[in-house]
Amino acid sequence: MDDLEVYNGPKQGYAWCKVFVDWCMVQAFGLDRAGELLYGWTAGVTQEYNWFSSNGRISNTPEVGDLIIFGDCDHIGIVTDYDDSRVYTIEGNTSGATGLVANGGGVAEKSYSRWSSYIKCYARPEYADSPEPPTPPEPPTPTGDEQIREIQEWCNEYGLGINVDGYYGPQTKQAITMVYQIELNEQFGYSLDVDGIFGQDTYNHTPIVRYGAEGNITRAIQSMLYCRGYDTNGVDGLYYDGTEDAIRTFQANQGLRADGEYGPNTGYRLFN
Repeated sequence: MDDLEVYNGPKQGYAWCKVFVDWCMVQAFGLDRAGELLYGWTAGVTQEYNWFSSNGRISNTPEVGDLIIFGDCDHIGIVTDYDDSRVYTIEGNTSGATGLVANGGGVAEKSYSRWSSYIKCYARPEYADSPEPPTPPEPPTPTGDEQIREIQEWCNEYGLGINVDGYYGPQTKQAITMVYQIELNEQFGYSLDVDGIFGQDTYNHTPIVRYGAEGNITRAIQSMLYCRGYDTNGVDGLYYDGTEDAIRTFQANQGLRADGEYGPNTGYRLFN
């Protein structure tokens, strides 16, 4: 959309849920008609809401082709279908995770209860003079490993903005390490540099994590184990039999004492 020069400056690097809606409209109707249907060009959801509201085009019930606005104008998508109980959407800058996910870094088809507290309203373009309502593009065919995609989407919930491609590489490794450092800082009050490098400072502040632990530190450990080929029986933040067995196997393969407990030495080998 930046190439079309319709906004008040480049939007690369900005939250892009509204830019995705604009792109869909341009693909369906062309630049001029899309601009008419949207009452102008803005990358902001609040401004779009204000334009539709001032033109009397806000509804509390959905129709196919509506723009669905969430929260306090925090996110936007396009209605693709609805029934008596649910509304179905396609959204940009989200993820396939359940519920509202803003800034998720991907494109996904989603659904919500018609009475979901996430939904603010529906903005209804005047399609009457258009050949047909927009047909949103098909979401990209998922690539790579589904669990790794979920890990990447989870990392993006921390605002890291990595590619969600289902493949483990340096970017995903760094992101998981950054999530681990963020959680150490938040849970223990540390001031670690969130640089994605498991160095001496992170080593010194790594806790002992063992059977029965629950939370995002465990989930980061499981994420790295999974990406390195160790089955934890779920990447769910629960340090039970599957995770303990995976740690024990990893420790044995690394020549460490295979006690099934995660600590600084195991962490250093796992994250490096």
